[in-house]
Amino acid sequence: MKKTNQLLIMIPLFVVIFAMTFGLLNYSEKNKSKLTELDLTAVSTEMSEYAAYVENIDGAYIGDIINDNFEGSGRFQFLSGEIYVGEWSDSQMSGDGKMFFSGIGVYDGEYSDSKREGSGIFTWRNGNVYDGHWSDDKIDGSGKYVFSSGGELTGIFSKNKVEKGTYTLSTDKYTIKRKIENGVLSDECSVSLSSGDSFSGSVSNGKLSGYGNLHYSNGDSYSGDFEDGKRSGTRTYKWKNGERYTGSWKSDSMSGQGVYYYNKESSYPRLEGSFSNGKPGGTCTYYETSDVQYKTEWSNGKCTKVEEIL
Repeated sequence: MKKTNQLLIMIPLFVVIFAMTFGLLNYSEKNKSKLTELDLTAVSTEMSEYAAYVENIDGAYIGDIINDNFEGSGRFQFLSGEIYVGEWSDSQMSGDGKMFFSGIGVYDGEYSDSKREGSGIFTWRNGNVYDGHWSDDKIDGSGKYVFSSGGELTGIFSKNKVEKGTYTLSTDKYTIKRKIENGVLSDECSVSLSSGDSFSGSVSNGKLSGYGNLHYSNGDSYSGDFEDGKRSGTRTYKWKNGERYTGSWKSDSMSGQGVYYYNKESSYPRLEGSFSNGKPGGTCTYYETSDVQYKTEWSNGKCTKVEEIL
């Protein structure tokens, strides 16, 4: 009886254990396919974006870390408000990166040992932009500084200051170019108007002053002195048809002693004498040839008397 009873007890127990084992095997087979089909891309992407998070006395870093150093790509938010996003090497900003300066602007360019070094572009909040070379965290080397007003400085910079180059200001009405020497605007200037007129020479206090060449769109030209933006001194004006005047100028007009030539290829004929407000005035001598001369009287640009000189 005992053996029979024991056997009866073991058989149901075996059935239960076998059933449980089969159930576990069946459960594993069902879930095996689900695990293999699970997409872990999202998890790996999030972890690669996170990489590591570190706080220190300067701020907080999120990015790649190798051997406890910031290495690779990362973002650092300084306690002072600046934010750097870019490449790192040995816990230093090195390589290409972008720095956001709170309330000032954005730098986008090269870094070395946490300093701007190499090529980079800085854009200020007011719209000014510098595009060029940097050294030791300063604008240094060749580059171009563009003002929001439209003006441009192109040349050589040293420690955040322009040393030499050209300043250009262009509008729909004119283009002005001025040279820069030793960090200051020189007197040398060139101006081109949309009308076709152009000037090259010296300026002072924003006006033509000193010697310069003025070319008009109609073909006329003036080479001479200027004062307060007006032709002044003793120089030459040439007309498109070849006639020319060499003499005294005052307040933008022929005034004083001068010579008016009627032929561009010869010294004859010509009129020598006094001019006033751009016209002959008083007594003048008219040279028809080297041997034929006339004494003439003028009033308000009109000849009133002619007398041959024998």
